[in-house]
Amino acid sequence: MTQAPSPDFHSVVLCGDSGSRLWPLSREQLPQPFTTGEDGSSLLQQTLMTLRGIGALNRATLVCGEAFRFVASDQLEEMGIFNAHLLLEPCGRGTAAAVACAALMAVRKGTDPVMLLCPAELGIDSDPALIAGLATAHRAATAGRMVAFGMTRAQPTPRRPSFRVPRETDDTTPPSAFLPMLRYIDAAGIDRAPNDDEIDLWHSGILIAKASVWIAELSRHAPAVLDCARLAVEHGSEAEQVFKLELVNFSQSPVGTIESMMLPRSRIAAIVPLDVAWQLDGGTPPTQSIDPDASADPHTRDTRGTVVYATRDPVTSADASDLLLPSGAHRMNDGGSISSTDPLSPLQRAKPALVGPVGAFSNA
Repeated sequence: MTQAPSPDFHSVVLCGDSGSRLWPLSREQLPQPFTTGEDGSSLLQQTLMTLRGIGALNRATLVCGEAFRFVASDQLEEMGIFNAHLLLEPCGRGTAAAVACAALMAVRKGTDPVMLLCPAELGIDSDPALIAGLATAHRAATAGRMVAFGMTRAQPTPRRPSFRVPRETDDTTPPSAFLPMLRYIDAAGIDRAPNDDEIDLWHSGILIAKASVWIAELSRHAPAVLDCARLAVEHGSEAEQVFKLELVNFSQSPVGTIESMMLPRSRIAAIVPLDVAWQLDGGTPPTQSIDPDASADPHTRDTRGTVVYATRDPVTSADASDLLLPSGAHRMNDGGSISSTDPLSPLQRAKPALVGPVGAFSNA
């Protein structure tokens, strides 16, 4: 039996990051996508490995700040990827402006590819369920839909963006089907609980649509972003596989995410449920810092879904499920201590009850 060919995607990896999400593990000079783990690979490289594993690296564009051009190029070269293009932002304006420019660049030569947008810190490995989901998403996108994956392995919390979709009640529903999006709930949103016939699914960070659909939706819902992107592309400069967006027009673009500007109002959004392991989501969290002068008193926090950077004793937590610790930390079942807190060390996921030195909390 001949295996069906992989869907043809133009992958767009969004590497924009201020460095604050996992500070001080990531910093403005070395944002999260470029930080490396125990195996020596960065979060960006791990995402590219996933895209390579699902056959989605035949055409690829990395969107990143000008300051990280050579870091991105070096990490691509380390993986033997020489056909990817770099789209350089002269300043950060959010993912809506980045997607607008990437879509305009994609149609410049008369093509209209299906664009797979994903964060550089995707956190999903190549998996048969992901490949099947991408095939469903590609069919829906080819038909004019804007597609997102709804993660099914855990229930969303108010800190993470999610999609409200109808609860599936028919066991005979084919896996090729997708669900309509009833509502988009952003990370800071306060919303009523779903009805019995509804369910909320986490947003994976992946969005899929044809380039022309992105442009049409931006024209409807964020026309100022699209206008600035057109001028930034028109007056940009290109050398080999690197395109530098023009500063003046790009900097005038309204700031915002593709989700906040488009998803709540889009009438063509479709959600594909995805049941795969998920290591990290791309949400930008708030950060809580412990007073360094209050070392005499213990600090207790609920650390569910939390990134913990540890610098000093003592902190306790009754529930540390879905916790990210520095790589020097021990995995603990019934409490314990964190043995090292190197701010440049990579992260590992653990599910302990934590007793140990913690200097800052960041809700992932």
